[in-house]
Amino acid sequence: MEQKEIIRREYFIHRKSMRQIARERHHSRKTIQKAIYDPGAPVYTRSKPAPQRTIGPLREIIRRWLHGETSSGPPNNGILPGASIRGSGKSTAIKARSGRCGEK
Repeated sequence: MEQKEIIRREYFIHRKSMRQIARERHHSRKTIQKAIYDPGAPVYTRSKPAPQRTIGPLREIIRRWLHGETSSGPPNNGILPGASIRGSGKSTAIKARSGRCGEK
């Protein structure tokens, strides 16, 4: 964007030719011409919408858990079946039950 402003300033204010600007700036004349005739900033538009995040469908459920709007709360503290959380903050530990995951 800065280069475009410099090119436009040299052309309109300092009255330099496109060829001279191209030589001094080491750009092609076509690039200089595009910078001069396009006054706006370049705009990026996505060709297709951004993909939905994996958490998207669960966002409302998580919001309700965090705001205490549901009595059940997250199942098993949101971790592996049979696991429990001890502590808080940096010293949080997850203690898994002995045996295979999901086994009762």
